[in-house]
Amino acid sequence: MNCRTCRTHLDMAAGRDGAPDEVVAHLRSCHKCREYAALRDWARGVVQAGAVAVPEAPPMAAVWAAIRRQSSAAWDGSLSMGLRRLAPYLASITALLLLAGSMALSGTGGAVTAAPAASMPSAQSLLAPSATVAQSMPVNFAAQRPTDWLGVGNH
Repeated sequence: MNCRTCRTHLDMAAGRDGAPDEVVAHLRSCHKCREYAALRDWARGVVQAGAVAVPEAPPMAAVWAAIRRQSSAAWDGSLSMGLRRLAPYLASITALLLLAGSMALSGTGGAVTAAPAASMPSAQSLLAPSATVAQSMPVNFAAQRPTDWLGVGNH
């Protein structure tokens, strides 16, 4: 067997175990073909070392189920986080409204104390129908323009 035939057999048998007896006998006697066979084995090992095993893709139903699970979990987490952040503000607003309501009903408001106690509406008159409340309220309020409320009028 000559070198050309031996190398052709090595190329055709690439990746297969076992070579014909003639090729094995030629490799024992020829130094160049032995180096060629070693180089082919080394190159095959390098190529196989770089190969990446890719797992089989899951079915689309499993992918969509995972997306739904993750999105619902994210939505629930963001909703509960938002409510936890709002809770202190809601509690403080509720406390302020209760405080302002109790001060208005008891007649101890800071800005209202300048008026005589007789002109202050009582809690019973505030709970009465609107006609009764309108008659019991003093009518001495100065007329205000909307620009005064907004702070853009002439001062």
